[in-house]
Amino acid sequence: MLNLLVIWSQEPTNLVKFYNLLGVNLQPEQHGKGPLHYAAQLSGNTIFEIYPAASAEKVTQNIRLGFDVDNLATILDEITKIGGTIHQAAKMSDWGYRAVVLDPEGRKVELIERPKS
Repeated sequence: MLNLLVIWSQEPTNLVKFYNLLGVNLQPEQHGKGPLHYAAQLSGNTIFEIYPAASAEKVTQNIRLGFDVDNLATILDEITKIGGTIHQAAKMSDWGYRAVVLDPEGRKVELIERPKS
């Protein structure tokens, strides 16, 4: 079972705004003399963290993330206001109402609003 996911960013504060819109409650954190970073507990024991990258080569881009969301249309509107890009427009799929966006550093993020039972 996945328990930790870390991405590296040259603009961590921009990413915090982006991922907070998706319901990820990122909080500043620092362990000893380590770098200030942001962390959130997702479902179960899974921790999602954003660490500062010292250079563009350290930025994690070859990753695709996916999140369940409650109101996809509203979130898409807010994402474009903070620098996110809609990569694939929202449409119904086998999993629910789905779109793919790019976070402010170009990572693909799949968003799904599951059908209400």
